[in-house]
Amino acid sequence: MVRTVLFYAIAAGENWNGFPATAPNRRVLIYQGDESKHDMLQALNKRGFKPGTEVRKCTQARFGWNTDAIPILYKDIEEYDPAVIMIDSLTFVNRYSIYDENSVEYSRAVLEINEIASRTGKTIIIIHHSNRAGKARGSTAIFNAVSEVLKLEKDTSAGANPQEKILTIEKSRSRRFPCQYKLFFNEEDFSLSLIEEVGKLRQLGGTMLEPEYIWVENCKLLRLPNPPELNQHMFQSPDAEIFAVYEDSFEIEH
Repeated sequence: MVRTVLFYAIAAGENWNGFPATAPNRRVLIYQGDESKHDMLQALNKRGFKPGTEVRKCTQARFGWNTDAIPILYKDIEEYDPAVIMIDSLTFVNRYSIYDENSVEYSRAVLEINEIASRTGKTIIIIHHSNRAGKARGSTAIFNAVSEVLKLEKDTSAGANPQEKILTIEKSRSRRFPCQYKLFFNEEDFSLSLIEEVGKLRQLGGTMLEPEYIWVENCKLLRLPNPPELNQHMFQSPDAEIFAVYEDSFEIEH
């Protein structure tokens, strides 16, 4: 249900916690598989997607789709012209795959969806669940196949409220540097509010006397670039996660 909240600001064209909306509203198409139609409509109504409202008119859903039915996705894009498509979840829509999710071949569906996004200019978001260790389920090829990875999880730190969540940008190819946001999920109206930014990377401009350098708050620098063999900074977070920062992208190494 938290993921449903994330689309409200997009469909409504509303600023969210200081982050400005870039359009009055945008059409959102949800390919739903992890929730029943009843549960999803109940969640939408509770958040404000009520029948007759403009935000509801900007939201459409399809249930039961799978990756063997790619022509339907193309048809929906042509007819509805959504700006954003959410697929919930990868496990559900790829349920007829002959490959185990731990195999590299399982990620072929993700690569095909990436191609559709590239051809149509649409933003496609795929929901994928984590394993018991808190990492993305299945082969690392899934992680490698996408441009952005955002991880949403419960805040397990001491004294955290059960309704507090942590949103981590784990990978980005669009010059978005690693950071974490602490969020509060209101179970009464399904709203999501920003509490604080809890970690980020900084790239500081340099001068002739002091060259440009990269630093990540609260993280330990493990290795500096050494071109041409090594073109990235390597950092370790307080949670012992290792991630690489390149000139125009970064990703956490699992």
